[in-house]
Amino acid sequence: MTKKLAGGKRASSQLWAAALPALVICSFAPPCKAETAPNSVESKDWPLLGRDAYSQGFSPLKQVHSENASQLGLAWSADIPIPDGMTGEPLVKDGVVYQGGTMGMVFANDLKTGKLLWKFAANVDYRADFKWGADWGTRTNRGLALWDNAVIDAVGDCRLIALDSKTGNKLWETQSCDPSDWETHTAAPRVGDGKVFMGIAISEYGSHGHLDAYDARTGKRLWRFYTVPVDQKSQKFPQSDPEAMASAAKTWGKDYTPLGGAPWEGIVYDPETKLVVFGTGEPKEGSPLQRGRAPGDELYTNSIVALHADTGKLAWYFKQTPADAWNYDATDPLMIADLQIDGQRRHVVMQAPKNGFFYVLDATNGKFISAKNIVPVVWASKIDANGRPVQRKEAQWYRYPDKWTLIQPNGPMSGAHWPLPMSYCPLTNLVYIPAANQSTLVKLDTKAYMGGVELKEVYAPLYDKNLHADGMLIAWDPSTQRQKWQWNGTRSLVVGGTLATAGNLVFAGTGDGVVNAFAADTGKVLWSFETHQCIESAPVTVESEGRQLILVASGNCASGGPGRVMPLLLTKNGRLPPGPSRLLAFELGGKAVLPPVNEPGAFPKPPLPPFPLKQAQRGEALYNSTGCQECHGASAIAASGGTVPDLRKLPEATYSQFKEILFGAVASLGMPSWKEVLTAEDTELIKAYVINKGWDAYEAGGAPSPGPVKAGSTAKE
Repeated sequence: MTKKLAGGKRASSQLWAAALPALVICSFAPPCKAETAPNSVESKDWPLLGRDAYSQGFSPLKQVHSENASQLGLAWSADIPIPDGMTGEPLVKDGVVYQGGTMGMVFANDLKTGKLLWKFAANVDYRADFKWGADWGTRTNRGLALWDNAVIDAVGDCRLIALDSKTGNKLWETQSCDPSDWETHTAAPRVGDGKVFMGIAISEYGSHGHLDAYDARTGKRLWRFYTVPVDQKSQKFPQSDPEAMASAAKTWGKDYTPLGGAPWEGIVYDPETKLVVFGTGEPKEGSPLQRGRAPGDELYTNSIVALHADTGKLAWYFKQTPADAWNYDATDPLMIADLQIDGQRRHVVMQAPKNGFFYVLDATNGKFISAKNIVPVVWASKIDANGRPVQRKEAQWYRYPDKWTLIQPNGPMSGAHWPLPMSYCPLTNLVYIPAANQSTLVKLDTKAYMGGVELKEVYAPLYDKNLHADGMLIAWDPSTQRQKWQWNGTRSLVVGGTLATAGNLVFAGTGDGVVNAFAADTGKVLWSFETHQCIESAPVTVESEGRQLILVASGNCASGGPGRVMPLLLTKNGRLPPGPSRLLAFELGGKAVLPPVNEPGAFPKPPLPPFPLKQAQRGEALYNSTGCQECHGASAIAASGGTVPDLRKLPEATYSQFKEILFGAVASLGMPSWKEVLTAEDTELIKAYVINKGWDAYEAGGAPSPGPVKAGSTAKE
């Protein structure tokens, strides 16, 4: 399961938390003292995702604390001119806030006032040979990287671009993957030791997952590590570790070409071990029965992998979900920390992935320490002493081809919410995890274009009234694997990324637009602010001229989080947040007033009459199995105001060209051709489905209508 790290003993950690008892809880900030960490940063900056190299999302600032958090108010707000909102957390350096957006856009705002200093657009050109993945990726941005004077952005058309942090002028650009082979970028770049680390996404389709390292000064590729066995002769770039590939090849089934394992998020560089640690996605094909005869662990998919940052050679790996059939990628954000476990200080890597368990591993060698489920889990009864899951046969839906099987957690959206980061407070020894308890109904469909499965995503409560779907914030003790507290107070099913501070505070937004401050030790809500915008990004905090600012990025959440695929998750009251993309700054005594937002108007009456119900139901199955929901939203509910149109609101002229559009007529605008996948009859069935979903919403007064299509039930069959 693990491969040990070569070399000697690691140096003892100098993390300031090591000088404190592991379970000390500060009632509020002033008595808490913080020493300096080896990777610490100035309190006026937030230069990395998660603030420091360990990606803990923790700030030692304590001007705002649990005794005065109720006095927070808006300092300023800045509208960000981008339609798809923001998911990546802001980065701050030398008085400037940097924020990434879709279509390769980057924005720099003044920290004191919010004034826009410069912006950059990558000018995406949708080539005819682009696959669907690049179309998804160009509408995704989960953050930036800063290194020296460079701002580094990953664009979904497979470009890495470095910009001058003062001017926004381009420093270098490199082609980092192949958009004609299903490859794209959906993660933020990570930096460390003068290198940029970048993985790829492959959209559940073809290609071989891989992680690259680039010189941060020049953009030159230094090495590539493939996450599944490859035919070396057919690859453009040499494999950094042929020995690791030879070992992996023995773990795959016969008569099958290994594909998948995309490291599309979850990357962290550990300056203590000098390892880059990352998570990998599932194998291609949703059913293990379709992945060759007698497969083994299918390495290095569904794994946490550590490489030597200077060479790209394998240091260790840990397999999380063997025989994955539930979309349980191990790509949620990772975190490095020093914990007190059984009386010993352990240097660990932690992750709460999509399979519902919280994992603690030794960061030096990948050795399993512990794991326990943070949400209800039906696919496995437990993780055994060796770190292997004890799977339940009744959850293996691929064995029951004519039956819908209930799965918890919901692989696409449940467990810990990807790609929303958790945070860790060494003063409370708690990890604060944005999570959800949701279900999926799964059925084998070997003809399904996306993974060989048909899904009824997150709407299982509509099929079984005893099921629930809840968003939550979980405070988890990683040393004892026990929950300290849980908050379920949101109207939304999405709790955004979290920020922990030395002020005994945790900050997190929600999908329906409320940013909250919680007492880190008890979970008590101490302050809330209604933004009228979706918040998935983790807040950050910095010091500016003696005042502590809390920065929150907001919008419609269409830039690659749960809000893209499942916008209904953003609300439980039937309305989507209407606000524009904004960067918000809060401080003690802030008096600024948030500009008003335009409430959405009445839902338009569909231009065509309802189709027969059976026709629409066949279209629903095609819509789900082909992957239309990945851009246009589950139940055809698209994120409001984004670059992807709401299919339920198309004008009659567009519906008349529906087949042509699906067959590539507007590919240059980012709608790829599905001519090789769909027939002309298929396009009519999908049109019937989205028209009827439009009628569902119109008859409900504009409220989103989740779950199975209803309109047309009275039409002539």
